[in-house]
Amino acid sequence: MTLVNQSFWGGLWGVLFVLIWDRIPTRFPGWLVGILFGILGPAMINWTLLPYLRSQPYFGGGDPARIAITAAIGSSFGLGLSLLLPLLARFFRAATASGR
Repeated sequence: MTLVNQSFWGGLWGVLFVLIWDRIPTRFPGWLVGILFGILGPAMINWTLLPYLRSQPYFGGGDPARIAITAAIGSSFGLGLSLLLPLLARFFRAATASGR
């Protein structure tokens, strides 16, 4: 069940990233924007809102290992999004231009 839950929310977060991608200033490298997007959004929700709703300690109880793992997972997700999005956009533009 956890895998389904994480996949669902990760997919929604990915859709949000796609929707705002064109509005991000180009003076920032895409990979950096992806990393920050992946860390700040899901991690901050996971560290602040969810513990509040579940009556748990904030920021993983201050455990540096939990904070580092969450940051690593979020940054990897954001980096993957930022690297795959331009490739997929080019692929779909080429496919629609050729009439497929």
